[in-house]
Amino acid sequence: MPAPSRHPSGFIQDVSELEESLKYLLDAERRAQKLVDTALADRDRLLEQAADEVRSAEERFKARIPGIRDSFMKKAVEKADQTNAETLRRYVEHWEMLEQEVESRRERAVREAMNLLLDPASG
Repeated sequence: MPAPSRHPSGFIQDVSELEESLKYLLDAERRAQKLVDTALADRDRLLEQAADEVRSAEERFKARIPGIRDSFMKKAVEKADQTNAETLRRYVEHWEMLEQEVESRRERAVREAMNLLLDPASG
């Protein structure tokens, strides 16, 4: 093919060459638009897939809530029972110490009363 004649300003003078350039540009624009359309469709598909995954994760979480609550309540009841048992144990220990103190003072009072009865001058 002969070299196209160019105008001194750099423009192509051959009409068929101009038509070929326009066809190439139009074809490139169609290919670019096709790529854009494909990318937009992929984006929409990915967004829908992500939304589905979020909904699914949310449903799984909501389904786990009763189990989480039950586990928490079980631990809370166990802790309360443990605290109650510890409080009762300390109460019983304190009660036993008081009973021992009462018994000790009663014995001492009986001894002192017996001493006073037996030896009134010692008091």
